[in-house]
Amino acid sequence: MPKKIKLFSGKSILISLKGLVSSILTGLTAIPIWGLGYFFMRKGWIVPSLIMSFFVFVWYLVFWGKISNVLWKWN
Repeated sequence: MPKKIKLFSGKSILISLKGLVSSILTGLTAIPIWGLGYFFMRKGWIVPSLIMSFFVFVWYLVFWGKISNVLWKWN
């Protein structure tokens, strides 16, 4: 069983900051995809816009995990 970590310990704050950095980097990489979805929505193309929205969701799931594993050692 893993050792419990206090809520406001240095290790828990570091883990939270790592997650925040991963989220920011993932958001920055998703900006072009959001822009393309916005472009489709402004043109009135609902289906391609919905596909791009779904792709952003999948991008967040995959890329956040990938960048977190590459940048940080979560142990």
